[in-house]
Amino acid sequence: MKLAKTTFNAFIFGDLVVDHLIPVEGKNQPHQAVGTERVCNALPRVTTAGGAANCARILASIGNGRTSLWGLVGHSPWGTF
Repeated sequence: MKLAKTTFNAFIFGDLVVDHLIPVEGKNQPHQAVGTERVCNALPRVTTAGGAANCARILASIGNGRTSLWGLVGHSPWGTF
């Protein structure tokens, strides 16, 4: 489903970063919190496009035109993408 009725072309220039999200959920057993501590289970890490790449992804999904992306990338301690 395209949200824009008119066709537009976008050229995005910016930083290409990777966003990391580590979701957590509360955990009741087998470990109990001590005092005001919270005990949580970490779920698998989610890696998504961030910065200008996120902007380009959103514009590409809502528009009928072409979306181009240009930017610089570097080394990530999390690996290659």
